[in-house]
Amino acid sequence: MHLRVLPLLFCLALPAAAQTHSARGPYQVGFTQRWIVDSTRTYRYADASGRVLSDGPRPIAMNVWYPATGGGTPLRHGDYFDGAIPAGAKLPSVFGAITRALAVHHRRTATIELTRVQNVDSLDAAHRAAVDAFLEAPVAARRDARRAIGRFPLVIYISGAGASWDDNAALCERLASLGYVVVSSAWQRGDGTNLGTHDRFRTVEGDVRALIVEAARHDGADWTRVALIGHSAGAQSAIRLQTEGSSPARAALILDTTQDTWSLTDERWGDGGFLDVIRNRYHRASGTFLFATVPEAQFQVGDTLTNSERWYLTLPHLDHNDFIAQGIDGRRVRADAERRAGKPVTDSIETAAVIAVNAFLNGYVVATLAATLRSDTAARATLRAPLPQPLGGNQSRVEHRNIGESGPPSWQPSHGAPTPAQWRRLLLTGDHDTAFRILGDAWRADSTVPLFHQNVGLAIIRERLAAGDSLGARAIHQRYLALAPRFSNIMNAMLSWGSAMTSFAPNEPERAAIWYRYAVMLDPSNAKAREQLEAVERRMKR
Repeated sequence: MHLRVLPLLFCLALPAAAQTHSARGPYQVGFTQRWIVDSTRTYRYADASGRVLSDGPRPIAMNVWYPATGGGTPLRHGDYFDGAIPAGAKLPSVFGAITRALAVHHRRTATIELTRVQNVDSLDAAHRAAVDAFLEAPVAARRDARRAIGRFPLVIYISGAGASWDDNAALCERLASLGYVVVSSAWQRGDGTNLGTHDRFRTVEGDVRALIVEAARHDGADWTRVALIGHSAGAQSAIRLQTEGSSPARAALILDTTQDTWSLTDERWGDGGFLDVIRNRYHRASGTFLFATVPEAQFQVGDTLTNSERWYLTLPHLDHNDFIAQGIDGRRVRADAERRAGKPVTDSIETAAVIAVNAFLNGYVVATLAATLRSDTAARATLRAPLPQPLGGNQSRVEHRNIGESGPPSWQPSHGAPTPAQWRRLLLTGDHDTAFRILGDAWRADSTVPLFHQNVGLAIIRERLAAGDSLGARAIHQRYLALAPRFSNIMNAMLSWGSAMTSFAPNEPERAAIWYRYAVMLDPSNAKAREQLEAVERRMKR
């Protein structure tokens, strides 16, 4: 790793935006913002305090990065929030209120994500100065620059739940410099009661289709060459769009759905029917998929999409937000705040590793787009090439599924430790003695491989519990405990998830109760699990 990472340490003192926002293609980068309306949908307009002003057609923000040849006004990162967004003639007179409210909301959301401080009004001087420096730093885009002549492939970027609309601006700038029109939006809730993103899938789907039409008409986009890029809940929306049966996109690039590690029976992704849709419409999926996520992923969703070509890329070191630019920006902002406060920078080595892996991911994204939207044979060869070993050793891998292929390839002893998906198949289709003998051999050879991540065992045990197989789940758990004491953390993880669901969804106690029930099913003698379950069930009866 050191050959790829250490040179980046010297960059950590630079302003965050200046480091991240460096386009690399032959074009300059233009940027423009405007609103369009969808008169087929109703939206409730409110001001920044939430006071309802009127009902009207749904407004859709368009943030457009495009290939340019010069001119335009240089931008700072803060201009992604502060720039004036022209209002179209069809918009109601109260439209200025939502424009101002969205700008405030997204700037505030970005500050929370960058600093990890929920109450941004309480930021100390060092963090405030670091955020201000980030917002003042120049980016690669220039507002309203001259458009390059031609029709360019179109990329729709869908941000995650609760995200700010600038969260992957650096990637959008890079793609525009390489000759793509990139469009994103605010993805605000459909009923207008909240400016947060992703309350219902149909809101996102309707916005995506309207943006494609508008970009093809006015932004030089080629609507026959379209790809979706989504992060987190936005990645889930991209998958759902591709299973609609009429998606115009040739490819969907899926950046850490958060679900890839878990089972298709996991209720945490039941909101909005995401997994129900996958189970019921998998055969309608179209285009090529790239799933990029963490090393312990099992890719159960991807393996259902057998009518599509799929690439699976697992990468080490990345937290959830490190799959997008904002994760990198946040690490740099927090490091800057530490320096300003006279404190030692706590994670410079880790940040350098994350930067290197994120850069590799973005290169893989570029290659996937070139292969699918431009039929670039060299780019396709890049996708098939072995991953560089310094990238993460046994923590990174790339897998390919052709159309018609379901599930991982059969495990062969000569290939080393099974992948998490191969281990699940061995366990569910063979006898436990053979499966755990293979697991034990892998443990003795290298206990650091992704197969031994806690979430792999937790996901498999939870899947058995969800199927009502308490005895099977207990047997698997006991075999894990016999392998190494550290797997006692599987029970602790269940209790932690129950506590997390209590905090995350206090008005939906059933979400916590599910975890406590599973914990009791796994170990009926666990007093803490029983106590927590009884407490949650009492709240449910109120």
